[in-house]
Amino acid sequence: MTSPSATAPGKPRMHHIDWMRAFLMTLGVPYHAALIYSQGTEWFIHSDDKSALLTYFASLINSFRMPAFFMISGILAFLTLHKMSTRAWTMSRLTRLLVPLAVATLLISPVVMLAHQYFRASGEADGVILPGYLHELRQVNQNWVGHLWFLYALVFYFLVAATLHSLRDSAALRGLRQLTARPVNLYVFCVGIMLYTLAVRLGTYGVERLTGFDFRLFGIVNLEAWALFLPYFATGFLFRYLDLTEAGRSRFVITGVMALGCATAFNQPGEISKLLWYSTSAVLSVLVSFELMRLFRRYCNRENRLVSRMSRASYTIYLFHMPVVCLMGAWLTTVEGNVFLEFLALCCVGIVLPLLLHEAIAQSRLMLFLFNGAPLRRSRRPARGAVAAGPRMAPAVRTGPLRAAYAPGPE
Repeated sequence: MTSPSATAPGKPRMHHIDWMRAFLMTLGVPYHAALIYSQGTEWFIHSDDKSALLTYFASLINSFRMPAFFMISGILAFLTLHKMSTRAWTMSRLTRLLVPLAVATLLISPVVMLAHQYFRASGEADGVILPGYLHELRQVNQNWVGHLWFLYALVFYFLVAATLHSLRDSAALRGLRQLTARPVNLYVFCVGIMLYTLAVRLGTYGVERLTGFDFRLFGIVNLEAWALFLPYFATGFLFRYLDLTEAGRSRFVITGVMALGCATAFNQPGEISKLLWYSTSAVLSVLVSFELMRLFRRYCNRENRLVSRMSRASYTIYLFHMPVVCLMGAWLTTVEGNVFLEFLALCCVGIVLPLLLHEAIAQSRLMLFLFNGAPLRRSRRPARGAVAAGPRMAPAVRTGPLRAAYAPGPE
């Protein structure tokens, strides 16, 4: 997907947003590769050779990657909403999401399912793939969504953002801006996210037990995940108005404790382990996300050709890394080798092949439209000196310590 402009209204481009977006999207490759060798609850493709180190590595990535990604998505939604009308913005975002989602579902998901059947057949005496593969293709379930689930969530979040933006002058929204402008301690914010996460998890569990209602709607749309990640997108969207106070050096100690809790509970069976994972990962997600923003802004707020190239290709890398990792991972489970060398090979191939594929896709505007949602026609830039018509600029607000993600310069 051609990335939306990481530029605040009237300010230079914020290059650290490009760096962070490329970093988070590319992290999906080592995360899914590490799951193959993780202990505890096994992934749908898994090796008999397990690694405690890769299990901890996967738990750390899983705790913050998607929360930070949705936070960045909320920031970009806020910035781009002030560059065009709400209607034009909504149509642009939906096109960029729904077209690649439909194409990837039809072309990429069947390859992932083929890798799954190859893995299952490799452990059976007859080793026949076709019957199980055809049966899986006929099922309407999560297998058709897989790693594309976040696109469904983004569609929902963008619709909510467009609705709120269209009502920005209402009394309710003015009251919300005044409420979020009050200083909030970062730790209090973390506790709020943790309590919200536990409420959603326990609430959905209770409803499912009492009523039998499945929050995985039609076996595809995970409503629980939508609810869980909504606060992160909202945090990014309201980031300009949030006034989170500094946490001091103690945040490093708390981050370490939360990371230890995540590593202990990740992928482990049992209700206690799940509650420990839900609690610690919620706090860790906030702390690491804000720390990443701070670090990327301080050290990476400059233009870099390689990073810009990776940022443009990051969506293609994420879409296509899954069949590459699954097919190669399924084959590696059948051979003897060093776990860490296999993991490194999966990461390298899972990044390089989709990157090369993106270079080929980028040669055609039609292919970019199908796999990245990029416009088929290049947008016309206004003449030099012309003033573009459109919605008013974002309101000026007092800058707090963690609002720095909107600032173009280093601290």
